[in-house]
Amino acid sequence: MKRRIAALLIIAAMLIGCMPLMVMAEDSAAPAAAGTGSTAEQKAAPVTRQVHLLMVDNRKDNKRVVKEFKKVGVKVTTVYSLKKVDPDKYDGLIIPGGHNIDPRMYGAKRSKYTYGTSIKKDRMQVEAVKRFAEAGKPVLGLCRGCQLINVAFGGTIKQHIKWHKGYRKVKNVKGYWMYSIYGSKRKTYHFHHQCVKKLGEGLVATSYDVKSKHIESIQHISLPIYGVQWHPDCNTKKQGNKFFKEFKKVCLENMAEQQAKNESAGQKVE
Repeated sequence: MKRRIAALLIIAAMLIGCMPLMVMAEDSAAPAAAGTGSTAEQKAAPVTRQVHLLMVDNRKDNKRVVKEFKKVGVKVTTVYSLKKVDPDKYDGLIIPGGHNIDPRMYGAKRSKYTYGTSIKKDRMQVEAVKRFAEAGKPVLGLCRGCQLINVAFGGTIKQHIKWHKGYRKVKNVKGYWMYSIYGSKRKTYHFHHQCVKKLGEGLVATSYDVKSKHIESIQHISLPIYGVQWHPDCNTKKQGNKFFKEFKKVCLENMAEQQAKNESAGQKVE
């Protein structure tokens, strides 16, 4: 009897001694299984580098546009030469505000109200818009820049309206970029006496002045090209920098698409 009890005690001791080893083996296997699962579910890396925009202009007062973009982490380089307009080096284009566009750019006679024109500047900026459009990269036009985008696509300008100054309410068309940012209506800061007349090819009106009914913003139907007749760079304490954040988002999405296309093209070549 004593021998049987002793044998049972020995067997029990052996079993107890093996248990830690069995537990350790199970624990070490668990992370391996989890690691395999996470690798299979891993998504493509998003674009992480800084957005870099090009602004084609020679006016000092448009430094405020650069300042507003800087607040949201976007770098802006300003040039005034077509030799430096290379879409491959930038993630988007800005055409800011300024004086009137020369009516010869859209086949019209000069009105007595049209002033401060520079056809050299107009041609340079129109060519810049065309280059970025061809590259499929984002373009943003502010005030005069909105009108210039319209001209670049074959549209015309209404050379004089009753001055729009200060805050005015605009109505945004549902389903377009401006509506996605501000909703159906928004007070925006204006300083202009000209506006889009006939829309250029591929462009649609996305905002109208509530009182005058004039076109206040446009966008392209298939390209990431947007123009607003007002100044989101003025009185930003009231309007905030949401507008500039949203254009940054447009650029990041475009950058991700370009990156995916390049990677896909590389795989096909291989």
